[in-house]
Amino acid sequence: MVVSTEKQEKPVSGNVDSSPLIPKAEGLPVGNYRVVGWDLDFSGRRLVDEILQIAAWTPEKEFSLYVMPSRDLNLTTRRRHKLKIVTIQRYRVLKHIKSNKPIKTKSEVSGLQDFIAWLEEVKGDAKDGIILVFHEALNSCPALLLHCLGRYPHYNLLERFKAVVAGFANGFAIAESKCAKAVTHFNLRTLSNTLLGKEESLESAADRSRLAYQVLQKLCCEDGAGDSAAPNTASMISCVREYTQPCRREEELLVLQQEMIKRQDALRPVFHQLMRGTRKERERAYLLRRNLVDAHVDMTVLTEAWNAGQKEAVEKLLEEKAHIADEKDRSDLLTKIEWHFVPELRPKVERRPSFKKGRRYSKSSDKTNENGKEPSSPIQSPDTTVVSPEKPQTNGTKDSQEAVAC
Repeated sequence: MVVSTEKQEKPVSGNVDSSPLIPKAEGLPVGNYRVVGWDLDFSGRRLVDEILQIAAWTPEKEFSLYVMPSRDLNLTTRRRHKLKIVTIQRYRVLKHIKSNKPIKTKSEVSGLQDFIAWLEEVKGDAKDGIILVFHEALNSCPALLLHCLGRYPHYNLLERFKAVVAGFANGFAIAESKCAKAVTHFNLRTLSNTLLGKEESLESAADRSRLAYQVLQKLCCEDGAGDSAAPNTASMISCVREYTQPCRREEELLVLQQEMIKRQDALRPVFHQLMRGTRKERERAYLLRRNLVDAHVDMTVLTEAWNAGQKEAVEKLLEEKAHIADEKDRSDLLTKIEWHFVPELRPKVERRPSFKKGRRYSKSSDKTNENGKEPSSPIQSPDTTVVSPEKPQTNGTKDSQEAVAC
């Protein structure tokens, strides 16, 4: 949803602690821009994850490139993108799971260089830059891309990118504002089926970038007919400008997001026991930790408050900064903080006995029986041998045997 208040305007990451809110866009001034559909496939939703595919689409040109990650893919990523990494002797190959065909890949640096070179070519006479349009509810792609571009300062990728791209526009926010009464779900699959009459696979970033452009064209253009964007370019750009976030603002949100991750990592010892528990306990720990992170309370602030007045000072700090409405959440958070600073108050968790699979022997297995032989295992298969009774011999059979003997 589009957030209108400044308190809720915050960066959105793929981490569990983050709320799936799209920050309100600042917009761009009137100018000469070019709209490009764009999407990414990542090995995860964290800033340390790597790019798997970069894709962009315009009615005239398209771009699609796969990147070989340095780490192997986990099970969730393999199921989501239908990709796998196969090691053949000293070489690693990226393959499709369905067809088992190898995919031509490049390194992350080479892929980003080719993508920027393609954007410079597509820009053409649009002197004010390119607006990259994507469709996502979490709004995490711009931060992940900017973070990847900043990994290689020697190649000046970030400076080249900002010289070409003016900002990012999220088609999810545009659809939410324009189709609020007509559609209840604003994901790309629903909108493509409703507006375009297409039901296509969204596994590849190339397909999603094309559908994001076509859906946005239907939403912003006045006539909304046909796939050709030439007659409706001016109306499309004027519509997208209002929902575009400049690159400068995305960089500021990325810095805030990195600071938030540092606070989360610093608070990990407080919720360490809950995070090692069940899924319900982990979700509870994420909820409690998010209250501290949103209030800009890190481990240093908690330590200073505890040293100043222990539990009473921490409770006062939570009332002033956290503003937790739920009384149960406030008491649970205060209890977890107290357990961290006073470990003796933490209840001991009883370890469940581990049951090892194997053969079981009786207590007297180490003793010998009366005959001096070791006893056999008490678990033995029963004797199922069936012995057929002997048939009684009649007089006729005896006479026949004597005749044969003669």
